[in-house]
Amino acid sequence: MEATDSPAFADLLRRHRNAAGLTQEELAERAGLSPRGVLYLERGGRQPYRDTVRRLVEALSLAEEERAALVQAARRPRPADSLSPTDVTPDDDQELTGRSWVYVAHAQHDGALVQRLCADLREQGISAWIADHDLVPGTPSWEQALRDAIRAASALVLITSAATRASRYIGDELRIAELYGRRVYPLWVAGEQWMECVPLGWGGLQYLDARGSGYEAALASLAAELRQLSGGRPSPTPLARPRNPYKGLRPFTAEDSGDFFGRDSLVAALLAAVSAGLERGPRFLALVGASGSGKSSTVLAGLLPRLRAGALADSAEWIYLTPMTPGARPLE
Repeated sequence: MEATDSPAFADLLRRHRNAAGLTQEELAERAGLSPRGVLYLERGGRQPYRDTVRRLVEALSLAEEERAALVQAARRPRPADSLSPTDVTPDDDQELTGRSWVYVAHAQHDGALVQRLCADLREQGISAWIADHDLVPGTPSWEQALRDAIRAASALVLITSAATRASRYIGDELRIAELYGRRVYPLWVAGEQWMECVPLGWGGLQYLDARGSGYEAALASLAAELRQLSGGRPSPTPLARPRNPYKGLRPFTAEDSGDFFGRDSLVAALLAAVSAGLERGPRFLALVGASGSGKSSTVLAGLLPRLRAGALADSAEWIYLTPMTPGARPLE
């Protein structure tokens, strides 16, 4: 059988992964790659680098014959006519010099629509950076690569649907965009209720409704905004002064929930205690600790936002009183 008739690298990789009983995330962890990089390799979007193939071979524990077949498939480039516009990164596409470049954050479920959006934006003279396509497989630090891409972009376009809130990456991408002062443009592509789709803390953003027949009008508005935002090559210099996520001596509040981390186990224990109280009572939970140990932050930025988001049955419908600091006259 000639090499051109042998199975493509993407097909072989998928077969071996399934035979090993691994998910894409599990294979990525074993190989030291990004989950999105493995996803894109199995889509056949780009031939892998030699080091990437070595990592995959070792992670899959392939026999010698299987190893040789996978390496051979990795060496065969795709036909030139099979490349799509989104296979070209902004740095490699000379035609995009002087045009706007935006980072597109999206859930994997919305990949097909994102492909269409990127093609349509390209026709408008705007290049889009997508981790699924533009993150080179085998990148030593894919998290740093995403951070660098967001910082270098002129803006971030958030593709919002029912799958958005379940994404493990979008929350971090939004926080990085906020840190570097990058403006976020939400494009609502699917879902019945906006607040059920948007990540916690971002519901107040003005969005473009691109659902159904509204896609073309939303695309025109988005393209106009992006062209006005950046008429040239994006600069790595932040567009605005970065927001300081550190609160000093002030406690974290609900508005700071996106910056609050490191107390997951404690918040989980509090949720369990609240849940148990609903079943057997009494319905009172006290969090006691030394001054400055983080009690207020844990409740205001950890426990309450999760309850408001529906962490417990019907908790999204509960009535939440405004937090009160007792002071000298607590009754008043």
